[in-house]
Amino acid sequence: MPARDRLTILGGGLCGCLLAKAWADSGGHAEIIEAGPSTPPNRRPAEWLGTLAGPNDWGYQTVPQKHLAERRLNWPRGRGLGGSTRINAMIWMPPSAEDIAMLARVGLDPDHLARDADRARDWVQPEQPRYLSQPTKQFLDAKPLPGAVAFGRTNHNGRRWTSADCLESWDATTGKKRISVLRHRITRLRLSDRRVMALETSTNDLIKVDRLAIALGAVDTPRLLQRSGFDSVGDNLHDHLIMPVVYGLNENAFRGSAWSVSEIAQWQHGGVGPIASNVAECGGFDQNRTLQFHVTPTHYLRYPNRITPAMTLGVNLCTPRSRGSIRTSSEGTLQIDPGYQTDADDRDKLRTGVRRARELIAFSDLRDYVTDELIPGPRKQDDHALEASIARYAQTLYHPGGTCAIGRHVDACFGLVGVDNCFVVDASILPQPTMANPSATLAMLAIHAASQIALSC
Repeated sequence: MPARDRLTILGGGLCGCLLAKAWADSGGHAEIIEAGPSTPPNRRPAEWLGTLAGPNDWGYQTVPQKHLAERRLNWPRGRGLGGSTRINAMIWMPPSAEDIAMLARVGLDPDHLARDADRARDWVQPEQPRYLSQPTKQFLDAKPLPGAVAFGRTNHNGRRWTSADCLESWDATTGKKRISVLRHRITRLRLSDRRVMALETSTNDLIKVDRLAIALGAVDTPRLLQRSGFDSVGDNLHDHLIMPVVYGLNENAFRGSAWSVSEIAQWQHGGVGPIASNVAECGGFDQNRTLQFHVTPTHYLRYPNRITPAMTLGVNLCTPRSRGSIRTSSEGTLQIDPGYQTDADDRDKLRTGVRRARELIAFSDLRDYVTDELIPGPRKQDDHALEASIARYAQTLYHPGGTCAIGRHVDACFGLVGVDNCFVVDASILPQPTMANPSATLAMLAIHAASQIALSC
């Protein structure tokens, strides 16, 4: 196949795999270079939290955060084909009108995006939950939040789906496979005359490329580019910060990994039962679409290490203003600084979100279902107390992005500004946070990018 039809893709996560499939579907050859292991993922949805900090997680950590009591937050990022689809809850929230408008403002065609959003849904085939815990049923029945729904998720028949599965199921009509996977860790790009000529590997080998798409994610894409001389990338880092409001229950509604024989049989034979739960089971938005709420049948901060009778109503801002950065030193040291809560408006709104979460419980039938408020706790009422609780308990929602934003470092055809044959297709290109969980929006962008890259070269 001519070199002009070949696309080398760095990173086999959600964007990398779907970009490869879209490229191959159009008749080209996609070559994915993935640094992670080739071990199979855990297919039990309810056990995803137990995969964090394991062999399928790059195990990143932030620098101490001033407005989070100087805590360093663990930042899970998936290793291996499938990327973070191997380890995260993978809630499927279709791109919102706000997300499409955000991308249209930086030059993307909204009609084409809508078409590719439909293609992404058809390829991924997200399913509605095959199990809901009792706390989730109570929440949905009480209707404290108009429009709250059980989240769709990227499971198939109650089993975890990863984006690598779309490669394994892909069948070229010609009978010749046009997607290949190489295992290398790339350390630097070799450039000449506005083109990437080769990739340097950790073993000091060189891999020649004709056309390159970087899909390493919001952390590793700017990290690679900085090592390659692109010092301007890495700013505008954004993430959704979630504050858990935790309530006790009279009895445990979700036991975690200590599954009974009948629960294992339910899942193995029918893809149902608690093992099919993604833990983050339902939620919705407030009336102004400023806040998003997530309901879990667990104590958000203790599960799965400690099983406690509790349910959590987690609250996050849909479009936080706080920004941070990714920096790589000359020695290669990675510094992740999300800048959580550095914007005063974010602090005000998240405190409001905690109060709103409390109202959802207090002014509905849920007040008779839960016992006491465990976190922040009933004595935490004024602004100072709530801000201190947020500083102590808030966590990442696993949605980093923005470090190579479209409109600044990347053009509307996904091209890296200043380089003729290099493109960026991952969460790093999002100019601002998506309104909710970003997986569906990123899947849409990966498919859309295939046609735009073909037109650009």
